[in-house]
Order: sequence, then structure tokens, then C-alpha cells
Amino acid sequence: MRKVVCLLLIVSMCAMGLSGCKGGQNSPETTEGKTDADTTTIGFGQVGGDQTQENTKEESVPEEPTQAPTEEPTEEPTEAPIVFTPVEETVYTTDRLNIRLAPSTNAEILRTMHYGESVVRTGVSEEWSRIMYNGAEYYVASRYLSTQPVIADTFSGRVEQLLYTMDVEKQTDQLVLAVGKNDGGDRCTVFYFTKNANGSWTKHFEVEGFWGYGGVKKVIYEMDGCTPVGCFPFRFAYGIQADPGSVMEYKQATPTAYMVDDVKSKYYNQWVDTEDEGVVKDWATAEHVIDYKQSYDYGLYIDNNPTCDPTQGSSVICIHCPSPRGISPGCINIPKDSMIQLVTELDYDSRIVIVYGVEDLAEY
Repeated sequence: MRKVVCLLLIVSMCAMGLSGCKGGQNSPETTEGKTDADTTTIGFGQVGGDQTQENTKEESVPEEPTQAPTEEPTEEPTEAPIVFTPVEETVYTTDRLNIRLAPSTNAEILRTMHYGESVVRTGVSEEWSRIMYNGAEYYVASRYLSTQPVIADTFSGRVEQLLYTMDVEKQTDQLVLAVGKNDGGDRCTVFYFTKNANGSWTKHFEVEGFWGYGGVKKVIYEMDGCTPVGCFPFRFAYGIQADPGSVMEYKQATPTAYMVDDVKSKYYNQWVDTEDEGVVKDWATAEHVIDYKQSYDYGLYIDNNPTCDPTQGSSVICIHCPSPRGISPGCINIPKDSMIQLVTELDYDSRIVIVYGVEDLAEY
């Protein structure tokens, strides 16, 4: 009887706390002192449980680095090529205009043309023109070109315009231009230009000057008061003052230095020094150089009569500092600072062009 009662008691207790018995036998964990949050779990066998275990695994094992996908190269957008309509015509610049190596404002500039300069155009588009320059093709902006000749509206502008049409500009990179005003007077304007490697000319000065009181003419004779028209080289530099750094030979005046103008002398149209060996004075007239203070402080001897023949021109034609009298019997006078610049820069390949008026530059 006692065994039956005990058996019933055990069965009753298990029925009332079945889950608790199971937990007590199989789980070492307890919920004592834990909150709902601490004890909330995902039941075994649910999808969430597998997912939690998988996530933990991924965190514990470092991920393999992933390589960014290779991007396909993309082509830069290209501008449509400029199409030129073929032409063969002479055009003229209506402003200062850059010659470029390509039809683009970003392209390198070869040189800058001046107002009124002419060039042959071989192709034209809406914005650009293709031109021939020094035997090669280059490009300029079309809107600054005209098919009709344009004439500069200032004296200086016309000189610069005609400079590029002169034959002599192809033979030298240093030019002095003495230009009259077509009035037969004794005044002129003197310009000094140099050319760079790209063929572009730069004006260094433009000054007022005097030349022969008789004006200018193509053939002059001794003491006729005129300055010779033409294109000439220089023979040497000279001056009463010390050499300022002349490129050409510099003859400094001494008390015994003369420039001979006597047509009967064997030294006609030459610089001589009576102290030099072999020099025998045979002239009746000559310019005693040191007597011409201020005028001959600095000068350049113009080689207008290289054969020193009285029938071929006059003697002692120079460009030099201003004369105190303000007139000249044939030389060209310009301000002293401009004269020093010429003496220190001009070489034997330089040229001076002397013309009656600006339009006569085209002859040279």
C-alpha cells in the first residue's frame, strides 16, 4: 500500500512540472536575476536561430577582400573636326591678329600680324581661316580678315603696315626708318624696329628728327643740303664721348680725327686721323670731329657712297645726336638717348631706309 501511494505521488508531481524537470536535467543555465531581454531567445529549429549562428560565424572569420569591378575605359568627348572650304585669295588684317599653329585659341602663337597686313588664305570656315605663311600652313580668326585692302588711319600705323611689305624686311632683323611728311621740309620721323625669330617686328622708338635743310632726293652732291633717299648699311659708329658699348667698330674722336669732304682728296668720304702712320693731309676741307660737340657725341656713319666717288653721292652722311642749330646740311639728327640705343644695338647687317613720304617705303 505504501508503495502504491509513493508511486502515485511521483506521477502527480511529474505531470505538474514536466517542463521543469526536463530543464532541470538538461540545461545548466538559469534565469535567476535576468531580465526579459536577457532571456529572450529564438527557439531552436526556427529560421532565426540558424541565421543568428551564421551571422556570428561570419563575424568571427575575416572576409576575403573584394576587388572593385574594372571599369570600361570611356573616351573623352572629341570636337568635330573643322571643315575648311578651299579658297585661294589675298586677305588683309583689320586689326592686330595672332597666327596660330592650330585652329584653336589654346594653340601656340607663331607671331602677331599688324593692321592692314596681307596674307594668302587657302581655306575658310565659319570661325577660322587657313593661311600660308613662310611656306607653311597656319590659322587665324576669320572675323579679323577682309578681302579688301585696308589702310591704316594714322601715320605710325601706315608705317607699321607697310613695313611687312618691304623687301628689306626679309634681309635684316634691325631696321631704322627715316620717313618724311611729303612736304619737302627738313623734318622727319625716325622709327627703330627689330624682328624676332618668328618674323614679328617690334617698334622700340618713334621720334621726331631733322634731316638736310634741302629735304631728300635720290642723288645728292657735296654740300647741296640734302639727305640721300634709299636703303643703306652703316659703316661704323663714332663719337666724341667714350664708347657706350657699340656692336660695330667705334671710333672715338681725338683732336687729330677728321671726316673728309674735299672731293679732290684721296681720303674723300673717309674718317682719318693725322696721327695714323702714312696719313698725309691733302684736303682743304674736312669736319674736325671734336668741334661738333653735342651733335657728334654719338653717331653712326651711313654708307651711302661706299666707293667714295664724288659723282656717286655726298660724303659724311650720318645719323647723330641733335645739332644745336636744329638744322643739318645732310645728316639725320635724333634725340641723344635714341642715338645711344642705336649705337649699342645695331650691327653690320642692320639697315636704314630714308624716304620722302610713308608710301615710298613700299619701294624698298
